[in-house]
Amino acid sequence: MYYSTALRTSAVNLTSISSTDLSAILTLRIQLRVWTPQTILRMEPAYYDTQRQRSGVKLVIKAAILNDDLSLEVQCQITRERLQLLETITPEIFEDLHHHEFIFYPDTNTTGHETIIRILKYHQLTFEKVLMHYQPRIIFGTTVMVTKFADQLTEGYYKVAKLINDKASLLTKLNYLNLLLQFSKLEQIFLTGDIQQPPPYSGSLPESVKQIEHNSCLENLISRKATISINLRYSYRSYPTLTNIISTVLYDSELEAALSNQDRKMWKSLGFPELYDSTPVLFLDIPGQECKTLLRSWTNEQKNEAALLIAQKLQTRLPGKLTTLCYYSSALRDLKICEPSLWYHTVDFYMGKETDVVLLLTTRSNAQLTEEARKFLFDKN
Repeated sequence: MYYSTALRTSAVNLTSISSTDLSAILTLRIQLRVWTPQTILRMEPAYYDTQRQRSGVKLVIKAAILNDDLSLEVQCQITRERLQLLETITPEIFEDLHHHEFIFYPDTNTTGHETIIRILKYHQLTFEKVLMHYQPRIIFGTTVMVTKFADQLTEGYYKVAKLINDKASLLTKLNYLNLLLQFSKLEQIFLTGDIQQPPPYSGSLPESVKQIEHNSCLENLISRKATISINLRYSYRSYPTLTNIISTVLYDSELEAALSNQDRKMWKSLGFPELYDSTPVLFLDIPGQECKTLLRSWTNEQKNEAALLIAQKLQTRLPGKLTTLCYYSSALRDLKICEPSLWYHTVDFYMGKETDVVLLLTTRSNAQLTEEARKFLFDKN
């Protein structure tokens, strides 16, 4: 089983380092997009090409992961002595490195202002060789991907003894049994999750299938008292008013807000009226007419303009992160064209992520919508 890597990143050019500097910090922000099993990487200086006057870095695999997306920031400290040592590497050694490691080097693009990392060598390894050679202590992955490589993780040299499953409330009995069968030598299993978390949309599934597909294993284990379970009582995410509503409706009033209104200063720093201080939600009724685009999605020019003005104003006062969420992809596209520097996402894409302040753009707010058009709002999923 082979895996491949595509990297996009930026870095400072090491050739600009003065010889009098004792050290330099090379900071790389890597956007890692993987299609199959992947690895967490650590940067190390690998060579210095005297002919091209470029410093290179070697990517050393530290821990295998099974994930869809990974964004990480790494730092590599390069001393003056190390730079001098790298200068002694000959082109022959340089070429030899290509056949054994992922090698990248910083290079300036045509504008002369941005430094990028270009791939010198495209390398492939089997997942089993990654485990044997680099001996990762922690492996991340979805339940599907982990079970796919269960043989390599349970037999031979590498054996997984402990399993931690996050968002286990979405783990069905069938998924759980499959994990136990695939990892029969597990010593400990740790499940975390919220049994009140809504399951995936199942409106199109027959009722008989729903009972099988959405039967939460975590909820079943807790109800049977078959395992040791601990409830977390304090919530740090929401304001007290919102936490109390959730606690009353879903958690038998056992969930408490860890921070009071007085402990949360960000809302006041935005300059909103004191009336909304206890519940940090402000609704703005903005006139406008939505229209359908060629992409069969919706946008609203007036609401888009208002959202941009509000976002730009809040950015000057906000000490934290502001994210604008859109219900429709066309509205998202129009906002990105007008002001690409701000954070925009669709509601579905941002599910499970966190931010300090959300600007929610509804786009469509026509009160004359028929009941047929609004019935999805009453679907429990």
